[in-house]
Amino acid sequence: MHFTKSTARMTTNGTIAVFLALLALGLASAAGAQAASTDNLGWKVKGKVLGEGETAAITAQAEGTQVFKWGTVFHIECSKLELANAKLLGAKSPAPGKGEWVIAYSGCVLLTTECKISGVSRTLVTTNAYLTKAAAEKEEIASGSNGLLLTPKEGEVFIEFVVTPSLIGCPFEERTVFSFKGSVIARLLRSSKETTYNEEAQTHLLEATTLKSYFENEAGKTVEHSGVGLKFGEDEVSWSGRASVSVAVGSKYNLAL
Repeated sequence: MHFTKSTARMTTNGTIAVFLALLALGLASAAGAQAASTDNLGWKVKGKVLGEGETAAITAQAEGTQVFKWGTVFHIECSKLELANAKLLGAKSPAPGKGEWVIAYSGCVLLTTECKISGVSRTLVTTNAYLTKAAAEKEEIASGSNGLLLTPKEGEVFIEFVVTPSLIGCPFEERTVFSFKGSVIARLLRSSKETTYNEEAQTHLLEATTLKSYFENEAGKTVEHSGVGLKFGEDEVSWSGRASVSVAVGSKYNLAL
């Protein structure tokens, strides 16, 4: 995934699995897309602004270790993720572009145990965002300055990890569900100068964060939004790791976010 002053990109080839194996992505859509406008982070598809009420279907996969920690002993690691039922949502300027998808994590382990574990998010809404006040004021799109806010479309649950007991090495005697509530921010770490279009896949780098706030530029006014973060009960959940994201749109066009 990747932003420029007027574009942000994310690539992968082929079909989807789910954004929760959450950060092992592969996107596909009927046309290439890119962030449009000089004062917001909207979308463009094949050179045409994706307007209010318009959508564009995508798919995606990613690989890279994602870590969730909470309490004093719990530690889940996942190596892959995929996006399912994913689409871009157009917006009226200066509102930022949004999207919807489900993330499915795979290759997960509950460290120090032999438990089988998997994770699937609820339907999430993603919003293109500036990660610093300075970036919002400058309408800057550059490595580390932009990202995606991911929040549940309905309710508070972001993702549920399900532990399935095994005969040996798992301390849980019955099926156990860990529900994480809240929202997260993923940072985009490659700038437009580092990514070029082609008819194959493009690779982008995303980084999990524990940021609590993000910024938007609303008609020239910088607005800070706070309250971001995950929780399990009363415990804060840290989310860390990086993912190499490969994205493609349809059989020919790359997806630009």
